[in-house]
Amino acid sequence: MEAYGDSLDTAIQNIQNVQLSDINDSPIGQYFLNRGHEIHTSFLQSLKVVAARVPAQSMQSFMPMKVVAFEAPDINTAYVSTAQFLFQGSDLDIDAVSLASFTFDKSGRYIAHSPFANIDTIENLEASEEIPFPTGK
Repeated sequence: MEAYGDSLDTAIQNIQNVQLSDINDSPIGQYFLNRGHEIHTSFLQSLKVVAARVPAQSMQSFMPMKVVAFEAPDINTAYVSTAQFLFQGSDLDIDAVSLASFTFDKSGRYIAHSPFANIDTIENLEASEEIPFPTGK
């Protein structure tokens, strides 16, 4: 425990003395910085959803949306734009909306369709979406 000391106080003091350049130069620091960038990009990707109106009538029943706020974590409620009434033909009887998102692993990282995808930044992710599927389509 030479680097961080034998006590919590020593560890905190040593961590506070670490310079940002020390983190950038170390392999473990690079790992955590890269992982942080991936988690941030994955979170931004998780805000994009497709809303499917039930009952669905045609392709107009589907609409891309973006999460802009969270209300209560213990309630399964979504507020949608009033534009949905116009675009999808919704009404206020028994219509419901199902939200579909992307796939994420257990650590919260976005799972792309290609192993060559780069999710370090949102720009890299958008460029990675242009990688063809393995079937060539």
